Amino acid sequence: MKKLVIIDSYALVHRSYHALPPLTSPEGILVNGVYGFMLFLLKMINDLKPDYIVATFDMAAPTFRHKEYKKYKAKRVKMPDNFYEQIQIVKDLLQAFNIPILEKKGYEADDIIGSITEKLKNKNIQSFIVTGDLDTLQLISDKVFVYTLRRGIQDQVTYDKEKVFERFELKPEQLIDWKALRGDPSDNVPGVPSIGEKTASTLIKEFGTLDNLYKKIKDEEKIKVSPRILGKLKDYEDQAYFSRHLVTIQKDMKIRFDLEKAKLNPPSKDKLTSLLNGLGFRSLIPKIFDLKKNIPPVKKISLNIINTSSKIEELKQKINQEQTIGLLLDFKGEKFGQREINGIGFSFIDNTLFYIPNHQFADFFKEQLDWSQKELISYDAKIILEEIEEFSSCLFEDIKILVWLLDSERKNYKFFSIAKFFLEQEIDDSFTGSLSKLIPLWEIIKNRITALGLENVWETEEKLLISVISSMEKHGILIDKNWLGKLTKRAEKEINILEKKIYQLSGKEFNISSPKQLSEILFEDLKISSSDLKKTATKKISTNANELLKIRSSHPIIPLIIEYRGIKKLKNSFLDTLPTFINPKTNRIHTIWKQTGTATGRLSSEKPNLQNIPQKGDWGTQIRKAFVSEKSFSLVSLDYSQIELRLAAHLSGDIKMIEAFNQGKDIHKITSAYINNISEEQVTPSMRQKAKILNFGIIYGMGNKAFAQEAGISLDEAKSFREKYFSNFSGLKNYLDFSLENAKKLGYAETIFGRKRFLPLLGGLGRIARGQERIALNMPIQGLAADIIKIVMIKIQELIKSKYIESDLKILIQVHDELILEAKSEIIKEMSLLFKNIMENAVKLKVPLKVDISIGNKWGEME
Repeated sequence: MKKLVIIDSYALVHRSYHALPPLTSPEGILVNGVYGFMLFLLKMINDLKPDYIVATFDMAAPTFRHKEYKKYKAKRVKMPDNFYEQIQIVKDLLQAFNIPILEKKGYEADDIIGSITEKLKNKNIQSFIVTGDLDTLQLISDKVFVYTLRRGIQDQVTYDKEKVFERFELKPEQLIDWKALRGDPSDNVPGVPSIGEKTASTLIKEFGTLDNLYKKIKDEEKIKVSPRILGKLKDYEDQAYFSRHLVTIQKDMKIRFDLEKAKLNPPSKDKLTSLLNGLGFRSLIPKIFDLKKNIPPVKKISLNIINTSSKIEELKQKINQEQTIGLLLDFKGEKFGQREINGIGFSFIDNTLFYIPNHQFADFFKEQLDWSQKELISYDAKIILEEIEEFSSCLFEDIKILVWLLDSERKNYKFFSIAKFFLEQEIDDSFTGSLSKLIPLWEIIKNRITALGLENVWETEEKLLISVISSMEKHGILIDKNWLGKLTKRAEKEINILEKKIYQLSGKEFNISSPKQLSEILFEDLKISSSDLKKTATKKISTNANELLKIRSSHPIIPLIIEYRGIKKLKNSFLDTLPTFINPKTNRIHTIWKQTGTATGRLSSEKPNLQNIPQKGDWGTQIRKAFVSEKSFSLVSLDYSQIELRLAAHLSGDIKMIEAFNQGKDIHKITSAYINNISEEQVTPSMRQKAKILNFGIIYGMGNKAFAQEAGISLDEAKSFREKYFSNFSGLKNYLDFSLENAKKLGYAETIFGRKRFLPLLGGLGRIARGQERIALNMPIQGLAADIIKIVMIKIQELIKSKYIESDLKILIQVHDELILEAKSEIIKEMSLLFKNIMENAVKLKVPLKVDISIGNKWGEME
């Protein structure tokens, strides 16, 4: 039996657009949706081997469903313009494939698909509907199948009648009535209120059809549902039938479909090849055409080992001749002071490769080469700066960081993964293979950086920051190991005392760290009420920290357990682990600072995470006392005060916020006074705290429920607070609304420096889409704070170098909005004021930036 493939083209491009990171053509056009569509099209042709193909499209004009029901698909946000540009590119490619395109004003692609399958129902042909969603499952029959995506764009599944029943326990045609009851949230089809998937499924399985269900209801036969659900079914009968009308795919459209014109013939080689080359999809061409005769033999990559003085001269001559040079360090080990350096590789545009073994470094670097005018390409360049002194003042193009700027949500920044994705080919995962791909990979990535407008944030921030990061890793921070030892003994003593008190109150010994055993003690043995507590996934009463805080006053054992857990966690996370990271040669911790560690633009650190060292409470202070200065040096902390709220005031232009900051007033007290309609003097600490939670919560996209929980107030109070807040700070409200709508239009949120965070699911439904709404609100503010602290670090490092005091002054740690430096004690006050000036004037704003300075010999004892 011959096969016809019917492509639901819009759905496939839409799915690909959201599944793939932003990809651009050599001309800078966004083409991620096109690329995903092409990958799926070629895979489908290879898997199904169809005899005929036709492509269907939705049109921009309203359909009959929109005219009959104004709210149809009303929740769907208009896609960015760059999505619709990709639809036209897909049509051009389909035409080059000689695939007919069908679309009709007033109807959806699903209706065209349904009408084609109906037209062919008596023909000896199988129809495969290729789509990105499951709306067409209702069309499945003995000769109609749905070939769709499961995850991403490369994982697909073919649905037949058995597969539909396996998933829904319904026949394909029953899915129409199932949707009539449950509705279709993605299309805003109402269904019957309070009836979800499970109830709808139970009813259709029992009665077979919607008609039969309502016949039984009218005949007053017993229906196994609650009185409330039965009432809903009766009250919303018309809505159920109208919903069925909306979700039913039309099969009687008059369409011009000629099966013979849909015959799959070889595509136009010249036309298709030209299109694919223009889009940057060169790797797809061999998958379509047999070009084996035209492919030149693969040139074997040879690595020139530098092991003689003449070969050293040969490499130096090559370096002097070339402008663009790739460098890759061959090493083992993660951290500064622990790496074993084997050698370094050089690559050039003509793909000649050189390798200098470690023992030849002295001869090669004996005479300093001029690297200043060269375009140096590498991957994780900070390691070269740390390990080879001769490159310490060089600027590098860093592939790892460039890719992060393109796709900050990416999970894997390993070279092999990046190269395979951007070069669209299998990669030799050896040192030589990686070295050979450095320059071609950089060329593709740099074009995309330019096309997406990320050059500024790269050139003025991230590129310059690499050398600052490498210096921070080399310097590390001195640790008082003896102090950590004393704290460990104190923690063990307090844990033992708390254990005895807890056992005494519980009446027996048990594993306090076991949630199961703790739950039994609290709620079964001690009979503490658990009515307000959440349950775990296994239906057990939760004993996590937030739940225990709710019942803190219920029994004297609860505060002891909370304290026990706190000290135990500090001991396990910090007191036991920090000593293991101390370098025995330097007595310092050399953490790994990551420019690619967050999606917001902030730095992160690991092994250990110095940004996670506790700050609050006595134990936080005591642990920070273990971070100390060298003899005759002091530590200085420079900390931005309320920077994100100040940035929110600047970006929004809110008059009241700007006035408060310019007058040096307490923004939280001012906020509370406005909300409660009282004077600033009448604001209590409790009222100020609630206002503080709301101030930060608003710019982080916190909802009413989260605010109520955090502030310890009712949901109604939280809603009232929020309404009063926005009536007073209307400028901020307008700015946040604009930020969200602009991000929906563009498909990304960005800072004033051009840092972008791509949000492909923004405007959709579900948890991820809601999360992206919060990102769209906060990213311009939080991302800007990240921009500013990075600019400050670069300027401070430049000042240190210009004054030739690098041995006397070092940047050690960056924690959120705080910088920790170590400086000679005699210059620390003078330099601190210079640094404060740099930080407070890093950018020109409508409100002042304020920096607090603290100085001391221990991080936990600074004044």
